[in-house]
Amino acid sequence: MPEQGDCADLVTGWVGGSRLADPVLAWLHRDSTRNRLYDAFELRHDTPWADDFARAYDYLA
Repeated sequence: MPEQGDCADLVTGWVGGSRLADPVLAWLHRDSTRNRLYDAFELRHDTPWADDFARAYDYLA
């Protein structure tokens, strides 16, 4: 399972036009994956990359 930062990068890449394999897209759209992004934001809300987590979470809404 990718780290939260990797997950956020996958989401923002996908939104930006990157083509991802169907199994990766299915994984990204799981509730558990979205919850991991939320948890990562909550735990690291004071870091420079917190917005990446929040943005990825919102994209998957």
